[in-house]
Amino acid sequence: MIRAVGSRWFDGKHNEPKLLYSAYKQSLLIAKENGLHSIGFPLISAGIFGYHLDGAWRKAIQACNDFICNYLDYDIKVIFAVLDDKILTAGEKIIKDIVLDEKVKNSVIKWCEKYTALFHSINEDDELRCFF
Repeated sequence: MIRAVGSRWFDGKHNEPKLLYSAYKQSLLIAKENGLHSIGFPLISAGIFGYHLDGAWRKAIQACNDFICNYLDYDIKVIFAVLDDKILTAGEKIIKDIVLDEKVKNSVIKWCEKYTALFHSINEDDELRCFF
């Protein structure tokens, strides 16, 4: 497990975009250094840290796309676990805006919806939320 701490959104004037980008970038670099070929992310900072959905996705996709483009010889799958269709739709739109390589768009970045029920259960149950 790689722990990435995202930036709290204040007003956009405290390096929030740079810090969020770095959280993804550093996680990907650690994965590569350890020979890992897949990594899963939630949408870092978009929950209680208050980062707006579009901006959080933009930094996530930019960082992952830049990593993949900079390390074309390294095979890694990036998976985003999302909580609902609204978040998924927003992410798909950003991918279409940012990722130009069809191979990356279609096969490297995947969407993980199978955990939606688990995430909702954890979010709605105080005891589970404290446990996780």
